[in-house]
Amino acid sequence: MNSTQPWTKWIDTDIVHSLYADGIEEFGGLRSTANDGCIDAALGAAYSAELYSMPEVDEETIVSGITFCGYLLFYISTKHCWSDGNKRAAWKSAMWVLSTMGLTIDAPNSEVIAYCLDIADHKIDKGEDVVNWLADRLREL
Repeated sequence: MNSTQPWTKWIDTDIVHSLYADGIEEFGGLRSTANDGCIDAALGAAYSAELYSMPEVDEETIVSGITFCGYLLFYISTKHCWSDGNKRAAWKSAMWVLSTMGLTIDAPNSEVIAYCLDIADHKIDKGEDVVNWLADRLREL
């Protein structure tokens, strides 16, 4: 794992690319190369959100990394780094981050799919909403 960026304690660019490839392999779709810098931008924006967003949340009531995870799901879904498979890559990346914290999401696949579609279609237009959706469904592995 590349340790030059602070978010690599949870995930790095290589892992995101690998999770994208796994999603295409598992579910099909058009494999493509990510737009230059797109994944790094999503990771950086998600980390910035971890540091500076949601100031009304008491730091003792939220697990470090949950905001990063929610914003990562939001940014990878909405930035469309690849021509296909963005939602799968976003979801797999978010679940990877949660797994590093010993957490997962308790939601039926149909709800997850509908929610990820809503993010990608900009019906969910704030990363904060994604963080709250995830937080409401967290459970330990």
